[in-house]
Amino acid sequence: MKKLSHLETLRMLFGVTEYLRTHLERSRPEFAPGKSATLSQLKVVSCILNSESGKIRIKDIASNLGITSGGVSQIVDNLVRDGLVCRHVSEEDRRVSWVALSEEGSKRRRYIEEFMNGLTDEVMADIPQEKRDAFTEVLSVLYGKLGENLK
Repeated sequence: MKKLSHLETLRMLFGVTEYLRTHLERSRPEFAPGKSATLSQLKVVSCILNSESGKIRIKDIASNLGITSGGVSQIVDNLVRDGLVCRHVSEEDRRVSWVALSEEGSKRRRYIEEFMNGLTDEVMADIPQEKRDAFTEVLSVLYGKLGENLK
């Protein structure tokens, strides 16, 4: 395989990210009756699913996703309207909002996780396991490094 320049490597990384985003948007699951989830909604739900306590602050979602708290609030408002998440104001600090899956969102959790796992399996299907493992390791390092730089 030809050694890529730094610019070619970045272009390829951005291209893969864009292809994955497009594929995800085209095959997104139905979270609510008659309504497809947006990519942004999937990201917010993913933050909730990955939180240790099952709930997460709007501010932390914004930090994780690199968008404003106001942007996250709009996405959360739509998820609340669709009955998938609930928002609670902190009793200690009224400026803090917590978001968690609603009862309906919890019922659909398995479906959401299966969709995300299936999408990953589909995208990686033709890649040998040892290359998947190496990719996952490199991706984890990149994710950590880039995340540190954004803080």
